[in-house]
Amino acid sequence: MLEQNWQLMIDEIWNLPVRNPGTEEIILPEADYVIDPKAIEGSMFSEYCGAGLAYRFAKALLTEEHPIMNNLLVFASIATVTDMVPLIGDNRTIVKEGLEHINQRDVTFGLQILLDRLKLNHVTEEDYGFLIGPVMNASGRMLDDGPIDVVNMVTSLADPANPEFIRKTMYLQDLADELVERNEKRKEAVEKDLIEAENIIREKTLMNNNPLIVYSPNFWEGTIGILAGKLAEKYQVPCLVFTKSSAKGIAKGSGRTYGNIHLKYLLDKASDLLVGYGGHAAAAGMSIKITNISILQHRLKSYLKTEAVDTESTSFYDMEISENDMPSLIHEVETYAPYGVGNPKPVFRMDNFACSPVAGKFYKDLGENQICTKFTGRNLTAIGFHLADDYKKAGEPKIMNIIGTLSRKKFQYATTIQMEILDFENAEDHSKSEFYMDLEKTLSFI
Repeated sequence: MLEQNWQLMIDEIWNLPVRNPGTEEIILPEADYVIDPKAIEGSMFSEYCGAGLAYRFAKALLTEEHPIMNNLLVFASIATVTDMVPLIGDNRTIVKEGLEHINQRDVTFGLQILLDRLKLNHVTEEDYGFLIGPVMNASGRMLDDGPIDVVNMVTSLADPANPEFIRKTMYLQDLADELVERNEKRKEAVEKDLIEAENIIREKTLMNNNPLIVYSPNFWEGTIGILAGKLAEKYQVPCLVFTKSSAKGIAKGSGRTYGNIHLKYLLDKASDLLVGYGGHAAAAGMSIKITNISILQHRLKSYLKTEAVDTESTSFYDMEISENDMPSLIHEVETYAPYGVGNPKPVFRMDNFACSPVAGKFYKDLGENQICTKFTGRNLTAIGFHLADDYKKAGEPKIMNIIGTLSRKKFQYATTIQMEILDFENAEDHSKSEFYMDLEKTLSFI
């Protein structure tokens, strides 16, 4: 029965709902399942990404006890985070339960090997977005047939009784190395294009444009989305990055938003200029005639001038805390995880965070090109990305008021509480510092 229904669904799956001419009546195809939750009003949940929707479709076809379902749940949970759809409703359930399975190592043999290669003992939603997702996506960005390798990797199952088991294991380990290497090459391509983008912005004095639109026929098509994200973060405005496509006279673009601007709605204001487009609040893809790019810039810039949108760099926070609130506070924060689009992490302000010296230094630059700066406190560590220049300009303060988000970092057998700094200021009044107050109490007994 399953095979018969499956063929029927394949026949009907691409039939789209249509409106009866001259009426508001929606006519649905005569199918066993309509998998578009936005086809009609009243769906229980409609914010799935493609993989999440595929998982729900499989769930309708099979029973929850089917051995493949847990694997599909893990895949859907990774995609739900990396596709930046709202982490609410059923999406949040998918990610939360997917993380439980992946941390119990209830995953395919191939995915386990990839996790080992990435040295991930405990996986969080941040690992989905910043480690696992980029490695999986890099192959598709760098090679036309790259996604096939990813599929072969993560869908491979173990059969220790098979004489080819050892050979297969070695193949998958080599493939995991290759996927990681492609991601490194992707990073290099982004850095190269970022330098060119900055040169274009400087030469054409685009730095005050809102939105920021950058075009170059030399940009790598597979990484323009990442490039748009980096530029949006730096210039604190929505950014669209275009490069030449295979179609004559057409540019292909990718966009990332900033502040409270809904990127898809913004593009709706210039739909007549675009050959095609699609996306959601945070990200979008589009194509346009190269000759229309400057017109697009003028149209969207004029629109944003008349709209009340938040693109200022003012830092907001949800709650004031002290270092003494750890570790009980981190436990409460984790209760409401996973976090992501639509369910952001709470932002905390901690005044008078005192940096403790480690090996004689009050801070340490980490990572590639030293993009991360680390500070050590009494009950937590604090890190800031792309913070080094501002920190040095502020006089390398040993005591700071910091705003950021909290997380627990697990590495091998050690666990630390970490605050990611979103903003900071020099706190000159040492007398208010908990560190100095405790130090004074100690010295008073000597």
